[in-house]
Amino acid sequence: MRILQAENVFQAGTVLVRSRRYADALAKLREAAALNPDEPEFRIWQSWCEFLVADDPRAQHAASASAIEAGLRKNARCAQGYLFLGQMAKLTGDLALAERHLRRGLAVAPEHVDLVRELRYLRK
Repeated sequence: MRILQAENVFQAGTVLVRSRRYADALAKLREAAALNPDEPEFRIWQSWCEFLVADDPRAQHAASASAIEAGLRKNARCAQGYLFLGQMAKLTGDLALAERHLRRGLAVAPEHVDLVRELRYLRK
């Protein structure tokens, strides 16, 4: 039941992220991760939200990126993790790093629409 509850809370958190209600999303994602600590995707999304709500995103970047990389070591097929790494690098001004992360993601999910779109935006 905890795993099912965690998945429901996680889905609510992702909806909040897409609605740009990052602080509320972070609370949900932390709850999901606490309910199912073995699911790396929950931590990946949580780390992305921690970056988004940080007072100083540049200072938060290393910690969030490290946590996302740890999640990707557990589940290398989680395309969102690569997308988040790419977006964080882009937002902190490192376009070359952003491109590397997006290409890593496309290597595991070649048809991932968001990865393709972000890479296209970088080239402009």
